[in-house]
Amino acid sequence: MGDSVLIVIAIIPFIFMFTILTLFIVLIVKLLKWLPQRGNGAVLQKVVTDSVHYQKEALQQQSLVLEEMTDVNFRLVNIEKILQEVE
Repeated sequence: MGDSVLIVIAIIPFIFMFTILTLFIVLIVKLLKWLPQRGNGAVLQKVVTDSVHYQKEALQQQSLVLEEMTDVNFRLVNIEKILQEVE
């Protein structure tokens, strides 16, 4: 019985070191998983900012096209009136 107690006492520091090492590895893995997510947040923010910018540009282009189409429609109506007068 004395030998088994000595063996348990001798194993306790190894169990303690194994536990500390395991916790350390878990913390490193968690940190490594967290860092890329942070980087992806910056990339996502840039994508969102670019998307908003391009949507504003598209809206401006659509407004210009609408103005031009309105002008073309006005001219077309005038041309139709002139053609009706000629007939």
